[in-house]
Amino acid sequence: MKRHYLSLVMFLVLLGLFLIIGCKEKTTGPGQVFEPSDNAVTLSDNDLLKIITYNEDGTLVFDQASAIVQNLTANQILIGGVTTHTPHGFLRKITGVNHQNNQTTVTTQQASLPEAYNNLTFKLTHSITPDDIARVEYPLKGVRYIPGEGKNPYLSFAINDVQIYNNVLLNGSIEIEPSFEFEVDLRMGSIRKVHFGVNVEKRTSLSITAQAQILDIENEVVVAQIYCNPIAIGSVIVVPYLKVDVGGSVTAAAQVTTNLSTTETLTAGITYNNGKWTKYGNVSKSFNYTPFTVNYNVNAKAWTGPDLSMLVYGIFGPWVDLNAFLELDVNTSEMPWWVLEGGIETNMGCRAVIFGNVIFEHTEPLVISVSQVVAQATDEISGSLQGTVRNAVNSSALADVTVKIFKTTSRTDPDYTTTTNANGGFSIDIPAGYTYRVVFSKTGFIDATYLYVTVPGFGTRILDPVLQIDDDYTGYGDISGYINNALTNAGVADVTLQLRSGINNTTGTPLVSTTTGSTGAYSFGNVFSGNYTILASKADYISTAFNVICLGGQNTPNQNGVISPILDSSELRIVLTWGAVPSDLDSHLTGPIPDSESRFHVYYAGRTFYHQGELYVELDRDDVDSYGPETTTLYHQSPGMYRFSVHDYTNRYNYNSLQLSNSSAQVRVWRGNEMMASFNVPTETIGNVWRVFEIYGNQIIPINLVSNATDYKSAAEIDYSTLKDK
Repeated sequence: MKRHYLSLVMFLVLLGLFLIIGCKEKTTGPGQVFEPSDNAVTLSDNDLLKIITYNEDGTLVFDQASAIVQNLTANQILIGGVTTHTPHGFLRKITGVNHQNNQTTVTTQQASLPEAYNNLTFKLTHSITPDDIARVEYPLKGVRYIPGEGKNPYLSFAINDVQIYNNVLLNGSIEIEPSFEFEVDLRMGSIRKVHFGVNVEKRTSLSITAQAQILDIENEVVVAQIYCNPIAIGSVIVVPYLKVDVGGSVTAAAQVTTNLSTTETLTAGITYNNGKWTKYGNVSKSFNYTPFTVNYNVNAKAWTGPDLSMLVYGIFGPWVDLNAFLELDVNTSEMPWWVLEGGIETNMGCRAVIFGNVIFEHTEPLVISVSQVVAQATDEISGSLQGTVRNAVNSSALADVTVKIFKTTSRTDPDYTTTTNANGGFSIDIPAGYTYRVVFSKTGFIDATYLYVTVPGFGTRILDPVLQIDDDYTGYGDISGYINNALTNAGVADVTLQLRSGINNTTGTPLVSTTTGSTGAYSFGNVFSGNYTILASKADYISTAFNVICLGGQNTPNQNGVISPILDSSELRIVLTWGAVPSDLDSHLTGPIPDSESRFHVYYAGRTFYHQGELYVELDRDDVDSYGPETTTLYHQSPGMYRFSVHDYTNRYNYNSLQLSNSSAQVRVWRGNEMMASFNVPTETIGNVWRVFEIYGNQIIPINLVSNATDYKSAAEIDYSTLKDK
């Protein structure tokens, strides 16, 4: 089952990581050593008060400088504490000194701890309380910090109607009790040990509601920025800083409402000791979960970046990145049809600048990586299986065909049974999540078997038309046809063809193989009558399967297949094929124009769409004399909704026509080197417009609605009555 990340639900956990560690010193261990190097100058409080300017480039300006400042020289290391102008303190190497007009200007560059100290040893541990927070900034409205009272150790936040995306609201509360430890041991100018550890206890109670049928989101926002009070450890200044980024990309045809409560305790750390890095981490967690409601497959990804850094003299040192997530897989064609997992991933590291040694540019990925199943579907959901059965010889409808549906290939008794109506059609609701074998039986006809059938929950699967063969045609015969290029309809030579028994059968050992000739022609001789699948493949082309029949005692010709050249992974190709009647079906693709509220429309009278001189969409081939292929290629996909429709141009003035519905029209969609979706036109439906699907990002949403051009607003966004004649 393919995993998807649902930012709408997962956000419930992500906000819980607002704070990881806090601010001012609580305890420091015994045996602290702060021994500056001979070249270091530690400024007194009085000297620090003389600073009137400290620029981002490290230039300091002193007013009425003391004797110490007046005697500063290049290459000395300047150590300074916290002032209004230097909120993080500073550790700088002097590059120049200029005395002028009772002011001293000192230019500097960043220095490192080994340059400043011969020996430096300290250990800082602290449990954070609300008193430690200097300030919190909220780029999103609706987030509010609640100052703690008395002995309440938790840092509390209220979430009130926070709109994280359009029509997506979050409500609830988050409580966090964090602590940390930071240890440094430097001897004779060499780093011997650095240790950084965190401990977080967190309680979350959140609910989310998404009132959107179709979401197409790609966004990243800063949820909170936490500024802490500086910590003075001897002459070393440490300031914890945390920025929380939350982002997501989601394409989902879904409405989501859910509630989640979590309790988590997490401990993690990394240590550098005498040239070797080690790590530790563990987590305990519990989830209380109210199942969501969702009405279709979800394809989404979300992330958060709670990035905590220990600023040492304002320079990034050790850091931790904690990602809490809910991972939701919704696949309405499988069982269980949804699975929700909760988990935490923790990455830690140590940047080199302040430690002055390249060995400290170290990242320890996945110090913690745990997940558990929070909940999963226990109920079955149903979908509709529909299709049509026709006489393979004359294409007439076959009534009273018994349709037997088996959950496994080994079962001899069907799980479900139905029969075709007078028009050869059938429809039956069956549970989703299974791979079915469907057998079509009728007295006087050879059984036809359709393999690997799935139905989407809450949706409809329309099978390829089933051609059932009269017993009079039992025996051996031949199959022949052409393999054509989807872009040009020219025959493709040297295509490998594998023949397998059954409809929609592309696995297992083939019965026989062959290759196409120079014109794309192929043939299989001496094949027993029945239904078969041909798998066509060639280097630089996308492998494609299509169904064929064999009538005993004769050659069954013109069983043609279409094969498409491989696309770039970002490109998409749509291919329409159909039968002999009607003669002219047309492809219509509409979509968003970048940086505009307008939409493009690519069809026979406007075969290309360019944006800023670059080709975005092209109708590669327009077919007017039956069968197709009619091919459209999307080279650049912009954010927004794309819609593909098919118009029966032959019957554009006939509002009672069944020809489109009975045309065996099929639409296939490829991206890169694989097929993303396949659609068959709904049968037994009056209409001359087939709205096939919509695309949002990588998600293809089936529509499968047939209606008339007079009702184009419900069938498609195109007024077909205004289109140019051919």
